[in-house]
Order: sequence, then structure tokens, then C-alpha cells
Amino acid sequence: MGVRTIKIFISSPGDVKNERQIARRVIAKLGREFAVADIKLEALLWEDMPLQATSSFQGGINQIVNAKLVDIAVFILWSRLGSPLKEFTKPDGSSYKSGTEYEFEMMYAANQQSGGTPAILAYIKNAPVSIILSQSGNIDFEEIEQHKKAQRFIQEKFYDPQTRTVYGAYHQFDVPTSFEQKLTEHLRRLIIDKIGHEPIPIEWKGNPYIGLRSFRKDEKIIFFGRKRSIEKIKKLIKEDTTQSNNAASVFVLGESGSGKSSMIRAGLLPDIMDFGLNGHLEWNEPYDFTFSQFRGDVYNEIVKKLTDAFPNLKNTAIGKDLIAGKEINFSYLADYLVSNKSVIFFIDQFEELFTDPLITEEERIRALNLLYGLAVTRKIWLFFAMRNDFYHKFTAYPALLELKRESIPYDLPKMRYSEFQEIVEEPAKKAGLKWERKNGKELNKQIINDISSDIDDLPLIEFALSELYNFKDENNQLTFDAYQQIGKINGAVIKYVDDFYNGLTEEEKNIFYQMLSALITPSAENENLYVRKTALRKDLQKSDKHKLLIDKLIDKHILVSGKDDTEKEATISIVHEILILQWQVIQKWIEQEKYFIDKNNYYEHLSNHWRGNNKPKNDLLQEKEAIKESEYFLFSWKDKALENVKEFLYTSVKRKKRKFLPLVFLFLFFDVIIFLSSIIITIIGGNEFFDDFKSYFDMDMSLIDIIPIYAMATILLVYVTWKKTKAIPNFNTINVSLTIWSILFIISIIDFILSIDADMWINVILLILPFFIFLKLISIFIEKKEIQRWLKRSFKRSFKLSSTLQKAIKIVGLIFVAFFLIASLAIYGMYLVEKQEKLKESYKIIDELFDGLNNISSLVSIKFS
Repeated sequence: MGVRTIKIFISSPGDVKNERQIARRVIAKLGREFAVADIKLEALLWEDMPLQATSSFQGGINQIVNAKLVDIAVFILWSRLGSPLKEFTKPDGSSYKSGTEYEFEMMYAANQQSGGTPAILAYIKNAPVSIILSQSGNIDFEEIEQHKKAQRFIQEKFYDPQTRTVYGAYHQFDVPTSFEQKLTEHLRRLIIDKIGHEPIPIEWKGNPYIGLRSFRKDEKIIFFGRKRSIEKIKKLIKEDTTQSNNAASVFVLGESGSGKSSMIRAGLLPDIMDFGLNGHLEWNEPYDFTFSQFRGDVYNEIVKKLTDAFPNLKNTAIGKDLIAGKEINFSYLADYLVSNKSVIFFIDQFEELFTDPLITEEERIRALNLLYGLAVTRKIWLFFAMRNDFYHKFTAYPALLELKRESIPYDLPKMRYSEFQEIVEEPAKKAGLKWERKNGKELNKQIINDISSDIDDLPLIEFALSELYNFKDENNQLTFDAYQQIGKINGAVIKYVDDFYNGLTEEEKNIFYQMLSALITPSAENENLYVRKTALRKDLQKSDKHKLLIDKLIDKHILVSGKDDTEKEATISIVHEILILQWQVIQKWIEQEKYFIDKNNYYEHLSNHWRGNNKPKNDLLQEKEAIKESEYFLFSWKDKALENVKEFLYTSVKRKKRKFLPLVFLFLFFDVIIFLSSIIITIIGGNEFFDDFKSYFDMDMSLIDIIPIYAMATILLVYVTWKKTKAIPNFNTINVSLTIWSILFIISIIDFILSIDADMWINVILLILPFFIFLKLISIFIEKKEIQRWLKRSFKRSFKLSSTLQKAIKIVGLIFVAFFLIASLAIYGMYLVEKQEKLKESYKIIDELFDGLNNISSLVSIKFS
């Protein structure tokens, strides 16, 4: 048995063009449905017919359309009937009022003669008809007369003139979605009647529900529930473009999980591709991208897509300026955008322009100016999907505000009961699924009631239905028991991810937590809200174990992979923000690691700015506390931080640690020179040089006093040089520091004990030195305790405590030194006084001696005299 063709003729005046396109779409959709039963549906519309210039419009249609071979005739009426048809006359010799009347009479006559073929469906639009003005601004009476003709035709063909009752059935509709729904159902029933049985169409193999991710363009056949919004957006576009010369752009705004991306990608854009937009029927494949793909290089990547869509642009002066990033006059750009087909840019998750940490403010402004410039050319249609909680961003950027003012904004409404019914039932039909009926209840009705009364988050609904599909029975039936097993609509996704997480090993859980830091970022709008972000796979894939877990997460649809447009590398992101908001595993991690997430995001901003400016030193961390906090970050989250963040922090620490390194090298150099010189002089001159040195400075000290001091100075200089050369965080050198300062303390104590008989000033110095070393030792010990407290993830408290103790130690040291200096000065003063008294006594004795000598001299003189 061959393929049977069912011809469906569409007749209407020109005022219902939109409905004609809907009819074409309905026939195409039903054609796919009935193709499994070897039924081919052929739509007969004059737009598709090869009408020749040698015949009239109606004559050409008659040559192609044979009423006796038409199976179904569809008539659509509203405000017009059409122009009189003079070349064809009625049996009574009068003219037909229009081609529509002629075609109706022709199909009606064939129906009567054949006993029912073609079947005739009539649809009358009862939407209000606006008063139409002519070009001169006056009322267009011709249009008013057309409306009257249409009403008289309806009265004549469908009403009894005597009783004024309807004898010819017709269907009324007010909006396009109502027409599409009615036409689909009516045609389906008529086709089933003609073929004698209802086919079991299986247009979709596999699971017809997509889970947490958004719909792809190749899944348009299983996308349902947004006809109302699609038609409304198309209507807004039509009204806007006919009444103004605004930018060619549309902003679709909605809550997270409302289905913005899916509606545009699998609903609106395929509709435009199939049936055109505002008379444009030829379209290139839409350019579909998000800003996170560009790794911060937004402007250049958009320009690349522009030159791909318009290859001739590369060879023009304005195109070269655009590629070079120079400012251009966008009003001239339109003349250079030459393409055989119309172009669409779909920018999904537009809010990423404000949340992606890789996008700088300068790049953000450049990108917005570029997008606005492209939109006003009207050679490219820009479609944006954006979360409505970022709506206020329009006022923050002049270019964005202007773009919004000239664009078509559309707030995606919450879905109605009938639309929920579509997204539940229609994909199941495409996949040939059946719903269990139990105790007088139908599972599909139960699910729809659960959705409309409890939840309207589309990803959760899709995920629950996807899970339900996985538990279908051998008869392709979705059952009540499976619905209970998955946790119903609201609990399905959480039960699924919890089961997956509980099946991981402890090592895999730790790796999962490490990866979360690269996949979650604080919202730019709310400090308590966290959202997903895209990461390069190479940044997460640190080992084979990381790779295996990533593959497992992608396979379970918890992560999704993509491609980075800038570096052409694989990217990873969490499948949907629902997991961040509702999965307790992630929520608890966020609660525990809030400091890290916020700080990581902050450092990532700084790192990107630093790298983007070719890594200038002035963009590194400078302040002491900032360096200390970066060390804490590296100590606590080294394994979780991204490589570019760690590079930025280590470079900041290194710069701070290496401060005054040349001066330290200089001191060490002189220390070595003095050491070598003293050895040489001592060998050559023996102790005489040292004795001369002591006598010159009047110092009561021995060589044994000098050697320990010199040893301590050398050890200290070598240690400081090593530490500054290594230039690594303190937590990596804290044990070495404790060891070195302990050795210095021991040497200083030994030196003090051995030098107890030295000069007083030497004793004072040798007493202060171990005290200072002891205080430094305590300071390092406190720092080690601080680092140990970091294991408890407490920086602010431990740093404050450590800082307080360090200040206390410095104060104690200063007090001690002051006390010793004052005491030393007092002792020295007393010593000087005592020495002065002794000198006085000596002078007195000498005076007395001289007096005695004088007396003796006098006596001797007298005797000899």
C-alpha cells in the first residue's frame, strides 16, 4: 500500500495573512504526525502555487486546484471579502463578490455532488476591526465597505434568512493561538475520519522531555506551551516595524526557570525560520551564543560573528575599523551589511554581561555600544533572553537604555493550565507514550493539577517528566507508581541528585566540592544569592580522577559541556540554577564556604584586571592585611582556587616579600667581607689587632664576646636572604623561622653568660639582645598558632587576635628597652658619681702628698741652711 495524499486547500482574503501562515504550520505539523501511517498532507495556498502571468489570479488557481480532488477546504474570514471577480459568473449571470466567494461556492458544490468531499471548515475571526485611515488622513470608506461585505457573506452562507439561525457550521476565534488550537484538532479529526483509523504516530524516538537544560533548536518538534507568547512577540514586531523605525531587537524578560531560552530557541526562532518575519522569508541559521563563551573578549567575538554573517564587511574601511576596535559611525554601517538572507543574533542569558567576572567594565561598555549600533542598522535582528531581576541595569548604561527604548520588551507571562497541559501531554504523543488510568484518575491530569497548583518552574517540570519516562513500563505507559517513586513533580530533581551524590566515594565528594568553586559565583545583584558560571574544563580537570568525575556528572546531566568561543576549548557549567537554589548539598557547601566563594570571586576580578592590563605591579595587592588575607586564602583553599587566581595571589605575596631584597643582599655581602677580613687580620696580626681595637674604643670585652654576635648576625642575614629569595607565604616557612630564632635565642643566652665580666654597656646590649630575640620567637609562635586556627576557617578573628598579641609584644619590648636604658643610664650615672668621688679622694691624697712633700722640702731646706 502506497502513500496516500490528503490535499488541504486554504482560502481567505488578504487581511488574515497571519492565520494563513498558522494554517501552513498546522498542516506541516500534522503531516509529521500522520507520516507514520503513510499519509502525506499537502497544503494548497496560492502563495505556493506557480501562477503564470498569462492568466488571472483566480484563473491560475483554478488551473491548479481541482475542487473534486481537494479533501479538505479551510476558509478564514475577518474584515474583508476581497475584490469582485468579473471573469467568472454565477449561474444567474451575476458576478462573484470575490475570489473567496467563488472558491467557497466551488468547494460547496463539489461537496454536495460527492456526498461530503471536500470537507469544509470555516473560521471567522471576531477580533475588533480598527477604523482605517487613508493616506490623506481621512476614513477609508473602502475598507468599511469591505467589512460590510464580509459580514453579509457570513450572513448569506451560514444564517437562515427567515429564522436568523445558524445553519452552516463555522468556528469563531479571537486570537491566533485559539485558531491554531481549533484548526489542529479539527483537521486531525477529519484526517482520521478519512483514513478510517487513528495512527499511533511516533515522531520522536527516545525521551521527549529534556530535563533541566533548555531546549535546543533541533527539539522544536517536542517544544510546546508557548504559542501565545510566540504569536504575541511576532505581533509586537509587526506593529513596531510598521509604525516606527526603531532598533531591530527584542528583549524577552522572565524569572529564572520560566523558559525564556527554550521559547526563543525552539519556538520563536524556528517559527521565523519556517514562516518568515514581516515578509522576510529567507533567513540564515541564527547565531546563538552566550557571553560566558567569550571568556571576557565580548566585543571581538561579536565582531567575528558579524563578519561571518557579512563576509564582504572585512574588505571595507568601516569593517577594518570595526575589527580594530575603533569608534565608527553606525549610521553608515548598514550600507555595508550585504547578505542574501536576513540575520538573527540570539544572545542567551544576557545578564552574564553583568555577572561574568571575566568581563571588565570597559569591555561591557564597548559591547553595549556595539550591540546598539548593530540593532539600529536594522540589518540584524537581535533577540535577548534576560532575567527580569536585572531589569534595572537598563538605567545604568546609556547605550543599553537607548537600546531598550528602541527595542521590543516582552515580559514572559506565567503559563496557563492549557499550556501546562501541552507541555505534559503533547511530547508524550510525539513519542507514542500512554498515560495510566487508575481508579477513575488519569496520570496526566494528576500531573497537570500538581503543576498548576504547586509549581511553575519549567526545568523542574521537565526533569520530573524526564525521570518519569525512565520508569515507563513495557507497554510504553507512564504509571502512578513511577510518579510516586520519583518524588512527584516537586521532589524529583532533588531525589535524583541526592541519590547520585550518596553514591559517590568520599574522594569524589571532595573533588566535587573543589569543582564547585569554579562553577558558582555570587550574584551581582544580591550578596546572599549565588548563580552558576561557566568554567574551562582544563581548569577543573586537574587529574584523571577529576576527569572521570566530570564525565560522570555530564552523563548524569548535572553538568553540561559547551565550547568557549575565544579559546576554542571545552567549557563546563551546572545544568541549571535550580540545583544551586534547592539542592541542600550545594546550599550547605555555600553556607560553609561563603567566605571563600566571595573572596574567590573578588580575587578573580582582580586577577582578570591584572592579566588584562599585562600584569602591572601596581595592580597587585599592596596592603599588609590584604597580603595576610591572601596567604590565608592560599592556605585554606589552595586546591580549590583557579590557577589564574593563585598566580595573582602568589605574585602579590612574592612582590611584598621581596621588598628591600637588594639591601639585604648588600648587608650580607658586607657581612661576608668583614668575616673574611677579620679572619685574615687575625691570622696575620694575631690578638694584637683585637687588643688595639679594644684599647682604641676603651672596651672591656674578649674575642669570645664578639664571635657569637657575629655568628647571630650571619645566621640572621642568611635566613632573611633565603626567606626573601623564596618569597613564599609565611605558612610555608613558619617552622624554619621558629627553628632559626630558637637557635639565635640559645646563642644569645650563651653569649650573655660567657660575657658576664665584660664592660657594663656590653652586658646591657647582650641582655637586651636575647630579650628581643625571645619576643620575636613568641611573635612567630603566635603566628604559627594563628595559621593553625586557619584550619578552622577563621581569618578575621584569628588575625585580630594575632595582631593584638603582636602589638602587645612590641609594647612590652619597648617598655623593657626603655626601662633598661633608663636603668643603665642611672647605673652609669651612679658609676660616674662614684668614680668622681674616688677621683676627688685621689686628688685629696695627692694634694696631701704634695703638701707633705712640700713640708719635707721646707724642712730639708731649713736644715741645710
